[in-house]
Order: sequence, then structure tokens, then C-alpha cells
Amino acid sequence: MYWICTKSAICNARLTTNIITDINTDIVAYKTTEHTHMGDANTIKIREVTEKIKKKALSNPNSQPSVLIQKELRPIINFDVLIEITEKNLSVKKS
Repeated sequence: MYWICTKSAICNARLTTNIITDINTDIVAYKTTEHTHMGDANTIKIREVTEKIKKKALSNPNSQPSVLIQKELRPIINFDVLIEITEKNLSVKKS
């Protein structure tokens, strides 16, 4: 699998993985360069929260989305993170 930094306009970091184990840990096969920027803690937190909400929504299809979202957002105290979590981040398609 080939990975590109999400900030590819300013960063040339690339990574190739070749094995995904039963615990979803990628084994690095090749890394072209290091990141040329600092990490963004808010972006990481947003990604973690949205993935957690999506997983809960998929495993609890009969739950109301607003209840799931509120339950996960309630403990977040970083206003910047709350502002950045949008409906686009939280979109889960019902089947």
C-alpha cells in the first residue's frame, strides 16, 4: 500500500507498506523521506474522534446519529477541534 502525506503540497513524505497483520499494524517496506512540517494535534484528534463515531454508528445501526455524536463530543474541551468537526467529517452512509 502506498501512503502520501495529507499535506502533499508542501511535504514529500511517502511510505510503502507491504503487510497488514491481524491487528491492523502496517509493516513498513520503504520510506522515501521524512515529513517537512510539524504534526497538527488538532487534525489528529479530529481524525480519531470522527473514526470513533463512524465505528460506533456502524456497530449500532439503530442508534440515533445525534446521540452517538453528542456522546463522543461531550468530553472534548478543545474549541478548535469542536469547530473543525463538521458534518462532512462525520458522514456515514446508511445501508
